[in-house]
Amino acid sequence: MRGWPSAARLGITEYTVGNTIMFLCAVGVSIRTFLLGHLVDRFGEARLAPRCPPLPVWTNILFSIIMKISMFARSHFARVP
Repeated sequence: MRGWPSAARLGITEYTVGNTIMFLCAVGVSIRTFLLGHLVDRFGEARLAPRCPPLPVWTNILFSIIMKISMFARSHFARVP
């Protein structure tokens, strides 16, 4: 098989999806708390920050326009069963 494993292959159903999301969130919080917290204490926040410049303002404006168009299209052109 190629790509990401499917939910059926991982054993995730509509009854267990909530527990799966809670588990993934707990893992994320634990990693940030223990691993990233110690790294920031040791090396400092400036050394761990990415070296890329912030995005210009026009990218935020463009993203919000695209999202509004997308929501409009979904609400007005959605297929009704």
